[in-house]
Amino acid sequence: MVNCQSCGAVNNEDSLSCVACNRTLQVVCPQCTGRNPVSAAVCNQCGRILNEKNDPRIFQQKTGDPVADMYEAPVKNPFTTHYPKDAFMKVVLGGFIFALLYISQIFSGHPFILLAAGLVSGIIALWGLVEITFWVIEDSETETPAATQKSAEVFPESYSKSLPHAGESFEELEKELAKSSQTPQPEDMHLLPAAEPDTTAESAEKVTIKADETQNRPKYETLAEFLADGIEKEIVATRDKVKRSPENYALLMRLAQLHEERGEINLALESLEQCIKFEPEIAEIYLYHGILLRRHGNVDAAKAAFSKALELNRFMSKAYYQLGILERSANNIAEARELLQKCIQLSPDDPYAHYQLGMIYRELGETSLALMEIKRATILHPTDSYGHSKLGQLYQQNKQYELAIAAYSQALSLKPEDPFVLERLGEVLAAKEMFERSAELFQEALANQFHPRVETMISLGRVLRRLEDYAEIEVLMNEVLRLEPDHCEGAFLKAVAMIKQNRSIEAIALLERLTENPAASYEAWLELGKLYQADKRPDKAVSAFIRASTSAPDQAGIWNNIGILLSNQKAYDEALKAFKKAASFDYTDAQIASNLKAVQKKIETSCQRVIDTRREALEKTPDDLDSYLEMGHAFETIERTDDAMMAYQRLLAINPEYVPGLMAYAELLRKRGKLKMAMRCYREIIKLQPENADTHLFLVQANLNLGFLNEALRHAVIAQKIVPEDPRVHFLLGKIYFAKGLAPRALKEFTFVAASNAEPDMISWAELMRRRLARTN
Repeated sequence: MVNCQSCGAVNNEDSLSCVACNRTLQVVCPQCTGRNPVSAAVCNQCGRILNEKNDPRIFQQKTGDPVADMYEAPVKNPFTTHYPKDAFMKVVLGGFIFALLYISQIFSGHPFILLAAGLVSGIIALWGLVEITFWVIEDSETETPAATQKSAEVFPESYSKSLPHAGESFEELEKELAKSSQTPQPEDMHLLPAAEPDTTAESAEKVTIKADETQNRPKYETLAEFLADGIEKEIVATRDKVKRSPENYALLMRLAQLHEERGEINLALESLEQCIKFEPEIAEIYLYHGILLRRHGNVDAAKAAFSKALELNRFMSKAYYQLGILERSANNIAEARELLQKCIQLSPDDPYAHYQLGMIYRELGETSLALMEIKRATILHPTDSYGHSKLGQLYQQNKQYELAIAAYSQALSLKPEDPFVLERLGEVLAAKEMFERSAELFQEALANQFHPRVETMISLGRVLRRLEDYAEIEVLMNEVLRLEPDHCEGAFLKAVAMIKQNRSIEAIALLERLTENPAASYEAWLELGKLYQADKRPDKAVSAFIRASTSAPDQAGIWNNIGILLSNQKAYDEALKAFKKAASFDYTDAQIASNLKAVQKKIETSCQRVIDTRREALEKTPDDLDSYLEMGHAFETIERTDDAMMAYQRLLAINPEYVPGLMAYAELLRKRGKLKMAMRCYREIIKLQPENADTHLFLVQANLNLGFLNEALRHAVIAQKIVPEDPRVHFLLGKIYFAKGLAPRALKEFTFVAASNAEPDMISWAELMRRRLARTN
């Protein structure tokens, strides 16, 4: 079985698309018809390219090798990529004035003025030429020591904790990503304007006054006060330095880091905007600016900042990483994957890029690729327990239990009392049927949870059920129901514990309350049916088993039980249908085959008796219409349809307006696939009996099959007026409303049918539709 990654529905392993949401699960190769995963780039059997987007070779051709690009195209000095417009203006202006003076001879009568003006214009032009010469020399260099020294000054010692470092946890990154994806960007949110140096000086003076006040404080009572005071003093000192050197962007960067550390994002953004104002060509400043903008919730401005950083330095891997995180938070999975792949090309040892790419592959349903990336992340960052737990979850999902145990064990060695990992490891051991150790792990997880989780208690209850510790289960489920009174599985496990402790009456009452909830599982209906059967209430037992059959895995066993109950009630026709349905699920079951043959033999004997009796009656009275009708029904029951057709035709030859015979003939035509002929017969019946409900119901079904919803609804409304309590009417009305998209009305009709005493198949389908609509509602 395969779980759909979109809606979680269970599908067969050979399904091409999900039965619930129609999402593509497998791709068929047009060359060899082999089946491949959705994201496969080439066919596993013949090697044909299926999807160019997923082919790493084509991706490499499109994006190029960044290392090769570094050799092919030397990196220009990022500090001198702007053109010296001022120098060009000096050359043009000085040359123009010099030419104007000596060509026009304006000051010909004043030689001293002419000489002075000529000298000034010449100096201006020469100054511009010198600047242009220096610019050409600097621009021709691939890297200059000055530039390297400048870039080193930007991030002194502890360069921003915003950038991931070796000790940061994957869990913190996930929390930050979730926070950024949930933080809406307010329409009226504007960043504070960049403060001028004078404003900075004034605020520095205010902070200095605060610092003077703090010096008079007594000793620190807590570590938090000590650290806060240290940051405040450092901010004051940095502001004093900024006051003396207002254009020193290294100091402004340090000030931004300190404000960020204290949680003052607005003030940090102010400092960075001043940095950009003084040094607009440094890529690292834009990277840090984008990170703070993302934390501030301004996603569009953050993207622009990261893009600007890549314009200045297209080999900056962290800019690709940050853009990938933004695209993932916006659910743009394809773009996020491409950006993170570029980041890994530039920084193959970045564990966080591998982790994020692995999570993207997990969202895409590519478990094998997700395993590869998460495993690389844990190798590069081996001291992070969260990464090992994620790797264990992927192994668990892939049913590689031994590897999952190893991954969870590694996580617990780093964080021994992690309740989440303890619970997951307990689930793996339960899957391996190591129930005693699994129960111990679940109990240990509960002991380490600040508020015991209901889900953990339910998992422990399942394991205790396998260990047959029913007294402990009842105690545990009482606590679950105290926390969540409507919890279905908690109520079911408590009922099971009551049954095993011979408290059937209490269990029946609890299960009856539980099954009123649409979310109740098939197991609740199944146990309730067994209790009704033991309590000699066959009608209720049949109804409960039918409701359990909608989603139970053992369909053959349930329908076999239904057939036995119906046989005991001597409802052999319904029992025959139940046994046939059981055989359709498991034809090899000897007990089902034996029950089916026994019921068939009883029905054949009874039908043959009817046929013989009616033939004797027809010899005496050849025009007896009832005899032909009963013979036809008997022939139909034992599947002699040709003889049944002959009996109905003889009946109608005697009296073509005999409505019961005409209806039986039309129904047989419908069963044999002659729908148009059957509809003609039913129309004749309506002419003879306009209020014949069965005829209207057939026309409802026929028009539904043809897609004529309005005509089907018209006949259904007429039938409802004739027989308002007939479950067949409500079942067909539910199908019509569902086809029209009227889910609340359809739910109401299917609920009515599910609670009625209709045919087993009809109740089963109505219950299935009721659960589906109730969950959606």
